[in-house]
Amino acid sequence: MQMINTIIDETDSPVVGVGIRNPYDISAYPEIDAFIAQYGFRDASFKATADTILDRTIQLVSYQLPFQTQVAKARFTNSVTV
Repeated sequence: MQMINTIIDETDSPVVGVGIRNPYDISAYPEIDAFIAQYGFRDASFKATADTILDRTIQLVSYQLPFQTQVAKARFTNSVTV
């Protein structure tokens, strides 16, 4: 938990938390910018979570992350900073 709080304090970038099989993990990190509850421990679940964070999902549902990812920004500026 200390590592996550250090990251939150030291970065200007949005921090996304992922709760794996436990959506209540968010209560430990109230300062986090976004939280995704992942209900599974299979490879497909991790891939879906990463795709969501990187905005590589097929738009089957209407959603919007509370910030723009670098990938989403690159669609408009044609560059990504890594």
